Amino acid sequence: MTKIGDLVIFGECDAPEAHCIGRITHKEGNIWHGKYLSKRTIARYSGELCDDMVTPVSDFGVRVTIKDNSLLVEKIGPSNATYSDHKKRVWQETLPRTIEIV
Repeated sequence: MTKIGDLVIFGECDAPEAHCIGRITHKEGNIWHGKYLSKRTIARYSGELCDDMVTPVSDFGVRVTIKDNSLLVEKIGPSNATYSDHKKRVWQETLPRTIEIV
């Protein structure tokens, strides 16, 4: 069950990759809201994320560890994430991956 504070990929347009991970900040009706964590992504897009579909990063078979100003993504198993049409959705970058966050 998705909840406020979870790390997710918003919608189906953002690629499942470290720089597109967002943290859910609140929910209004059926719309989830959040912010990107990546310093690089925030420099390019500082607006709020919002979508009625979010996919927890754990659904992609990855684990995210945050320490200080870095975020580490590691593969821990197979992806069970899907698109709204039920086609398989997989993590789209080589792992492990570490990025700078704010």
